Amino acid sequence: MKLLNETDELRKLRAQADRRTADLIPALFHEMFGDMGLSVGRWPTDRLGKLVAIEATLVDPREEAYQDLPHIGPDRIERNNGKLLPSKSAREDGLISAKFLFDERDVLYSKIRPNLRKAALPDGLGLCSADMYPIRAGSRLFREFLWAYLLTDHFTARAVDLSARANMPKLNRVQLDSIEAPVPPLPLQKEFAARVAEIRGLETEQTTSRSRLDALFQSLLHGAFAGEL
Repeated sequence: MKLLNETDELRKLRAQADRRTADLIPALFHEMFGDMGLSVGRWPTDRLGKLVAIEATLVDPREEAYQDLPHIGPDRIERNNGKLLPSKSAREDGLISAKFLFDERDVLYSKIRPNLRKAALPDGLGLCSADMYPIRAGSRLFREFLWAYLLTDHFTARAVDLSARANMPKLNRVQLDSIEAPVPPLPLQKEFAARVAEIRGLETEQTTSRSRLDALFQSLLHGAFAGEL
C-alpha cells in the first residue's frame, strides 16, 4: 500500500510539472515579444490576409490514401494551450464528407467559438474538419510565432469581437484576413521557434513519463484490490 501511495504522489507531482510546462510558451512569447495589446509601434504590422495562406486541398477521406491519416477536429485541441489530444483515423471515425489535408507546415485553428483559443501545431500529414482553418505562414512569419500569436489575448479579443454577431460565434475567412498581426524581425522569430521546439520536446517526454506512471498506478491499484499488496 505504501508503494501505491508513493506512486499516486508521483502522479500528482507529474501533473503539477505538466501544468507549469504548459505555461512556458506563453511566458516565453511575452518575454520576447511583449504584450501584444501594448506593443503598438514596437513591431511593424500587416493584415493576416497578407501574411498567411489558407490553401489546403479538400480530399475525399473515403479514398484509401487518406483512410489511415489522423482526423483532427476542434474537440481534439485543448483550449488555451493548443495541445493536440489523441485522435482517430479517418477510417476509425467513418468519415464520408470532404476534409482539408494538412501537414507539418500548417497551423490548425478552430474558427468555431474563438474565445476557446484552439490552435495547434501538427507534426505531420492529416485531415481536419471544415470547422478548422489549416493556416500556412508566409515568408514573414515563422509557424511557431503565428501559432503562439493566435493564442494571445490580443488576437482572441479581436476574433471574438468580429465573430460576436453570429448565433454560433464563427470567425469567417474575411474576418480572419482583416486582423492586424505584428511582424517581428525574422531572427527573433527563429529564436522563438527553436525554443518552442525544445519545450515541445520536453512535453513529449513528460507525456511518456505520465503514461508510465498511470500504467504503474493502475497495476498497483489492481493488485491492492486483489489483496496482492
